Amino acid sequence: MIIRVRILRYLRYLRYLLTIYIDPWPPDESTAEASIDQLLLGPNYDPSTLEGKTVRDILRKIPKYQPISISYRSGKPRNIDLTKSWTPLSLFLLFWTSDLLKLVCKETNSYGFRESTAKTPWKSLTPLELLYFIGTYLLSGLWKNPPTKYAYSTKGYLSGVPISKNRRENILKMLHFKDRGLGPHPKLPYWHKYGTIFDYLREKCQFYWFPGSRIAVDEVMLRFEGRTSGSTTIPGKPIPVGFKIFALADEGYIWNFEFTAPGLIEGQGIDSISVSIPGTQNSTTKLSNTQAVVIRLVSRLYPMISEDHSFHLYLDNLFVSWKLCYFLKLKGIAVTGTVRKGAVGYPPRLSALKAINIALKWGAIQADIVHGVLCWLWQDHGAVQGMTTGYTAQEIVEKNRKKPKKTSTSASIARAPFKDNEFTKILPIPGIIDGYNNGMNMVDQANQLRSYFTTHPNRTEKEFFPGIFWSFDFILVNCFEIYKAIYPEYALNSKGNRDRNAHRRFLEELVDEIFLYTDETFEKRPEKSENRYIYTSRTSGWPFKFSKLAQNQEKSQKEPISLSLEINRVSSHGRPYKDIPISVEPLKYHSHVKTTTRSHCLGCNFSLRRDLQSIEKKERQKSDFSFPPSFIFKEGSLEEISLSQEVQEFKKTRIRGAETYWKCTKCGPVCRNSRCWEILHRAIIPKEKKRKIDKIS
Repeated sequence: MIIRVRILRYLRYLRYLLTIYIDPWPPDESTAEASIDQLLLGPNYDPSTLEGKTVRDILRKIPKYQPISISYRSGKPRNIDLTKSWTPLSLFLLFWTSDLLKLVCKETNSYGFRESTAKTPWKSLTPLELLYFIGTYLLSGLWKNPPTKYAYSTKGYLSGVPISKNRRENILKMLHFKDRGLGPHPKLPYWHKYGTIFDYLREKCQFYWFPGSRIAVDEVMLRFEGRTSGSTTIPGKPIPVGFKIFALADEGYIWNFEFTAPGLIEGQGIDSISVSIPGTQNSTTKLSNTQAVVIRLVSRLYPMISEDHSFHLYLDNLFVSWKLCYFLKLKGIAVTGTVRKGAVGYPPRLSALKAINIALKWGAIQADIVHGVLCWLWQDHGAVQGMTTGYTAQEIVEKNRKKPKKTSTSASIARAPFKDNEFTKILPIPGIIDGYNNGMNMVDQANQLRSYFTTHPNRTEKEFFPGIFWSFDFILVNCFEIYKAIYPEYALNSKGNRDRNAHRRFLEELVDEIFLYTDETFEKRPEKSENRYIYTSRTSGWPFKFSKLAQNQEKSQKEPISLSLEINRVSSHGRPYKDIPISVEPLKYHSHVKTTTRSHCLGCNFSLRRDLQSIEKKERQKSDFSFPPSFIFKEGSLEEISLSQEVQEFKKTRIRGAETYWKCTKCGPVCRNSRCWEILHRAIIPKEKKRKIDKIS
């Protein structure tokens, strides 16, 4: 087996050598060692003339290249009234408009009424209810999608939301973007199940944003491991199995996209794209289906191109070839990207250097021009090869580089510029590499923001669910990018640096506004307010802590709202109580009912702790000290001060309320003592009927 591998390796090197000698390239600059001079010279060149010299001393020319000059500019919102005060919800409703929500409700109701039964009747879905449904999944994403078993419990993350558990599950069961009616249905790709929803969202994304000069096209993966013919497997990705989408993005803002499946692309077959070959007469070649995706995605940018405004497109090695670069160069769009081995038009000499990259020193760069496209190779840990129409090989940028580990790939090459005691160093790198590093992560930024607080649940049974939840996620990311552009200070902390919690704060405010929305017509949008509808924690990080006091946010009702009853630990004995959560609902929904199990009354618990506190206070008042000591010096020795008999009895037993079969339907166990009922509901009992209740000091 080892011998077979070695033979295949030698045959591969021989293929590169034969390719070079059959189709030689003119000599040019190289920083390679003399041991590979045969690969850098023409077939008729005598290597003996290089005795005592290296290739670096002789071949140093890099061809001059005239790139497309594009000045950097950042993207910005457009068609948005900047004189208006915008909120997260008002931006979200620019994309998910009332008409779009009504369309989804129409398709969902069509499917729901057809599939409903006598045991599970379907209730018509309204746009406001659909908005609440989106809010619950956004809230679930803020909690990292924990199990929903106890989500609606007293301390659950969905307690207090204006949509019940059963209704939320029924909506998820019937949710459709397009009801295709009774079967059988023709076998079509999965994106046909979305109808016109994504076409509408695509138009909105392009209408409200003017892209900056740097844009990128890359894959977006949607997790799905169910049975489907449309999923794609890409080992090594954060989401290795799922649906693949090609997206064009500008610093996290997804501006255009196309769905794909194995062997099939959404726009495939619309038209074939031909490229004329330079230096020939009437000779053309066609782009591959994958390269045609890039052309369709950037074609919406053509009307925006002018002498002052153009674009620089960054691609990975899945798309780049000389045909694509040359075609977009004629349109005024520069392209920079890496290429795979054997890419169309890539010089064989550079491919040979890639095959034996261990002979190149760190920072070595080689370049050739093929059909007006600059092909380059740069030595980092390994030899990186690519093409560009927006840079020259002579552009150099100084960057702070980290010293790689000894165990890293090609450590002998990458660690050479560093001394033994150096861990970082300012090193010169080509402008091509610096631009690619800064420009290629545009789609990755959107994927990263989406992954933090995705609405996509951990398990989805239907193949069109990932796309439905992605329609929520990427629009939320786009809204956040617009909000940052309108209010730049929102994404900065007190020191003027990037605020890592800005994205979370944006989503939290959006959820608050969604559950405050009461207008069925969506004509009057809620304005930004300091008051917030607090139904769960607002503490960043994990694990979250529950809020101690809920605020009165029920604007639509004039009745008082119940608040959380604070029961703090008043002595060193007993289990500390943080809070007793009380349902944020009017008093008329609180009923005193009898159950079959006994529990300890919360009101009695409060009274006992208050009584213990008052007794200890009296003990302190009898002492001559402001803070009485535990020991006293008496007759030459220390003696412990004993507490009163009453206090000692309290200390011996656990402080718990009286056992009772009765409870409040919203708050918890409470006995039939009217005073306990008043203590538990002191925030919502009308003032004229409320007795005076002493608070815990």
